[in-house]
Amino acid sequence: RSSTPPPPAAPRPADEAGRDAGRKAQDTPPAPSAATPALPPLTLATEPLVAGTPESRRAALRALGRDLPEGDAAALLDLVRVPEAAFATALSAEESHALRNDILDILLKQAAMPAALPRVLVETARDRAGQDEVWRDYCVQGLGDCAMRLPEGSVARAEVLEDVASFLAETDGSLAGTALLGLDRASAADDAFTAAAAVRLALDAAAAAVK
Repeated sequence: RSSTPPPPAAPRPADEAGRDAGRKAQDTPPAPSAATPALPPLTLATEPLVAGTPESRRAALRALGRDLPEGDAAALLDLVRVPEAAFATALSAEESHALRNDILDILLKQAAMPAALPRVLVETARDRAGQDEVWRDYCVQGLGDCAMRLPEGSVARAEVLEDVASFLAETDGSLAGTALLGLDRASAADDAFTAAAAVRLALDAAAAAVK
């Protein structure tokens, strides 16, 4: 009998596919650990706000009235809270700050202010990882404006002012000063919210900061 070993069997197609996949996996660089955030889904009315020229964006802002459909209002809220990096490919930091400040003004001037706006502003102002200090400061200022839109002497207004006061503890930047100005304005405009109440909130915020 011949001692020559038989030739190896031809690889099955599945084996070849598996080796090809392994080679491709070795050649493919690992995916980044954290993807750049994307802009949220937009509506026909809100999409022009982040596209085109500054003039076209201003025209789109002017076209938004005081009775926005629920979907448009929700899209604007998403633009308020989306991480700052989502605007990087479309707008400069200065442009995104200006745009979002205009969006915030539109939301505050709605015939019926969106109920979710105060909570969105609180969460965004506390988002140190996703937002820069400029926009966080705008959100604290907007939170004080939200309080003034709520009924004088109401529990809802008092709760929003407590949220404003919570930023008095952020003394490493501008937020504490903005919060203090908001409380001062509230005490001057609301007979039910006195200067003593503002001081109490300030003291509570200071006590919470040292715990």
